[in-house]
Amino acid sequence: MEESILSNIQSKSDFLETPEGKCLFGSENAINWFERTHKEELVNSGALIKVRGSWYRMRPAYDKKVIEIAQNTARKTLEIKNESN
Repeated sequence: MEESILSNIQSKSDFLETPEGKCLFGSENAINWFERTHKEELVNSGALIKVRGSWYRMRPAYDKKVIEIAQNTARKTLEIKNESN
């Protein structure tokens, strides 16, 4: 089990400055869309937390959940493609 420590918490702007944030999302608009679309999953998993009215990413849980969401999206895309054939 991963340790939950305060140094693992990142603001949106801090996350977007990381190599992972830059590579995957690239812009504030992109991460806003992703988090708005998947907010319930991110919050329920503990990857996205709210402190004093602001949203923060709890890493590495956030990284794992983003990967899981992307994998599920890819699977759904294949299912739709296979159903149309």
